[in-house]
Amino acid sequence: MGGGFVCVLLGGPTYRIVDAHGREWSFEDHRYCGPSALNRRTGEPLLNQPPAHSPFWEAVTLWAQQGRRAENGVAFWERPRAGAAPEGAPR
Repeated sequence: MGGGFVCVLLGGPTYRIVDAHGREWSFEDHRYCGPSALNRRTGEPLLNQPPAHSPFWEAVTLWAQQGRRAENGVAFWERPRAGAAPEGAPR
């Protein structure tokens, strides 16, 4: 019998997040693959994920760096103040 490989990835938890421009996104946070923006109507990953410069990526990156705070499926993040030391930096 030939060797084969089957990979089934189930999505991670689903959240909503609001980017710095006020747009709300639905996304899942897969523990291996990271975040994927979702179609809010179907819950399926968007065929075309947001481009690298999208404010979605800033929001989910800061959310992850700030400890993945969430309540009732809503992800909370804060934009660092100008001149503030990064989290974990010596003071």
